[in-house]
Amino acid sequence: VFTKDTNYNAVLLNEELPSRALITNPLTTVVSTASAANIFTVAHRDHGMVATDTVTFTGFAATNGYDFSTATTTAGSFVIGTQYKIVAVGNTTQAQWETAGVPAGTTAAANVVFTAAAAGTGTGTAYAHELNKIHTITAVTQDAYTITVAGGGHIAAITAGIGGGTTCQATQNLSWNTIHPVIQNIILPNTSQSWTIRDTAVGAATTLGASSTALAVIANDNYTPLTPKVIKRGTTSTVRLDGTFHTTNDYLSPVIDMERCSIITIGNRIDNVTSGETNASTGANLAKYVTKTIELNDSSDGIKVYLDVNRPNGTFVDLYYKTGNTAATFDAGSWVLGVPSTNNGVVAYSDGTEYEETQWEIGIPTAIAAFTIFAIKIVMRSDSTSKIPMCQDLRAIALRK
Repeated sequence: VFTKDTNYNAVLLNEELPSRALITNPLTTVVSTASAANIFTVAHRDHGMVATDTVTFTGFAATNGYDFSTATTTAGSFVIGTQYKIVAVGNTTQAQWETAGVPAGTTAAANVVFTAAAAGTGTGTAYAHELNKIHTITAVTQDAYTITVAGGGHIAAITAGIGGGTTCQATQNLSWNTIHPVIQNIILPNTSQSWTIRDTAVGAATTLGASSTALAVIANDNYTPLTPKVIKRGTTSTVRLDGTFHTTNDYLSPVIDMERCSIITIGNRIDNVTSGETNASTGANLAKYVTKTIELNDSSDGIKVYLDVNRPNGTFVDLYYKTGNTAATFDAGSWVLGVPSTNNGVVAYSDGTEYEETQWEIGIPTAIAAFTIFAIKIVMRSDSTSKIPMCQDLRAIALRK
């Protein structure tokens, strides 16, 4: 029941993130002798994690020497989140095995596989899986991470290769730069509602609660903070919406539909790698646009390119080109970095919403060989995912000098 002229509050918290299915054979291993320290890399697109975060694997098959350990673990030492295979039941009862993680209705016996939900009880023993457990990440890229395994983390020698199988799953974080709170609401006359958000910075501990800073947001509208944010794995919520409701009418109140409340997050895929983009078929940067291959009726020896760019401070836009005369070999040709012919050879800064035109005169004054085929590649870089350059109105004109 609402009382007029009194503020009422609602708190909305994110649910626990689900694990994510990985690509087939996401694991890459390197050579290691038995029981020696080892590292492996896991392909996991947009995992949102940083070094020192933990990740839990399930569904990984035996791979290149990683498998169930041959060293037994007693029931009282089971590690929550680790997969085990029973060696001996011992005096551990069926009920105790089920508490430890054996699925209800599955009789505990040798070779039964389960994931530990508790430390366990009794003298039963099991082999721990060397992959399907909680790991600490030591290094990351946007779409992969590296894990260092201590010498006791694997028993057998490890060979180099890929693997993991087709059922690999891993926990993950959800990094975001823009959030859209979807709140189905009705604001009747003489009523009002307002919203604030508390969030978590990438790499920071969870800071939600009364001591964290609440910033105003508008329901059903985009909110873009100045720094990258993250929704973390686990049961502790890392994004929170607080709603304040008010009415001045005894018979009316603001309304929200809790069954239709959600958030949509947007994460920018951009980084800042200053080399590697001249390779014919690959490139080091995440954010790029490549035109289709353009075939001319007549040969040209120059290209004039116009591009409107919105370039905030800390971001960069590079233009590459390639030319040729034979379609069969064109794709194998290297990209060449172009230098702007305007604004003293750099792309102009343009914070806010303004776009500034930049020009490139390729083959002028430095000559290039005549060509009948060309393509353009635009690479966008930034020192933060919260700052992104934007481009529009690309025009490329082939010239004959």
